[in-house]
Amino acid sequence: MKFIIAFVFLTQQFVFSQEKNINFFPLNREFVHVSINSITFKVNVLGSKYKNRYDLARDTILKSGNYIITDGDFFSKFSVNKVGKVDGKLDQKFMENGKIYTIKHIVSNGFISKSTLYDSTDNMINDSDIYYCEDTIEIITISANGDKTITIETPDKTEIRKYDRNGTFLDEEIWNKAGIGGPGK
Repeated sequence: MKFIIAFVFLTQQFVFSQEKNINFFPLNREFVHVSINSITFKVNVLGSKYKNRYDLARDTILKSGNYIITDGDFFSKFSVNKVGKVDGKLDQKFMENGKIYTIKHIVSNGFISKSTLYDSTDNMINDSDIYYCEDTIEIITISANGDKTITIETPDKTEIRKYDRNGTFLDEEIWNKAGIGGPGK
């Protein structure tokens, strides 16, 4: 009896210690890409065919499951829930300004709640938590050196407050939404 209990316990420990293998269904990178709205932080999986764009997740063309879009060494991995929204993890490896980065998002019902950015050697650059309250979005970002940035997005303006690793207030910027992307900004 003790042998059976010990065997069952060891088997359970072995099974739970194994990493879960996730199968990703490949999508064609020429027709599908992942887009993150920079204001609402909503994730969309966009497709294009014959110059018509459509939101794959909204139109529920993608069924529940795990998907990957590859472009050489770069990728976007994500999961779609039963109602057709990106949900769970969204991992992306990309190149920007000649440098390679990996970003890992936690997505809840289509909206990003956490993002962690890594460099090409898997060293963390920054970690962000995103909070939603009606029309206001608050992003708290802590960099690897301990500096902290709090960004508050409202329908009318963006406020950015910067602090050093000791919590000393460094700078505050206020951007009017109409001025984003305009001259001098």
